[in-house]
Amino acid sequence: MKRLTTALKWFAYGIGLALLFAPRSGRETRQQLIQAANQYMNKALNQGSQAVNQVTQRAQQTTNQATSKAEQSSNQMDPATYEMRESGTSTTYTSGGPA
Repeated sequence: MKRLTTALKWFAYGIGLALLFAPRSGRETRQQLIQAANQYMNKALNQGSQAVNQVTQRAQQTTNQATSKAEQSSNQMDPATYEMRESGTSTTYTSGGPA
């Protein structure tokens, strides 16, 4: 955020200096300012899109890793628990054994 603020500040300084020293007509100056602003906005939008894509990819990788680990844990389950899980049987254990 600090970089964006700094960039906008220097952009404004540049516009001010360009207006003071430009040997162009008002129309040419406005066209140039519009073109520069469009280029700057496109660059900012591209950088924002890249950041969103990176976050999305990292989230997808994390999800894939978690799913993989869950599947590995499920595959390592002991056979009796797996059979109970698959058959829908539920056993509640208390301190004295099965209830």
